[in-house]
Amino acid sequence: MLTGELAKQPQGVQDGREELLIAERALNRLTEQDRAAAEAAAARSCSGGGRGAR
Repeated sequence: MLTGELAKQPQGVQDGREELLIAERALNRLTEQDRAAAEAAAARSCSGGGRGAR
């Protein structure tokens, strides 16, 4: 019985690594989207909404 359980462990580890890679990619994608949104907001606030300073 123990031999069968030990044989399954490498596949379980590989499955866990794949899940972590997927989660990391999703996190990176969200981080990039957040950064892009922050940059767009900063660009809008720096431009003054199209109005010149008086």
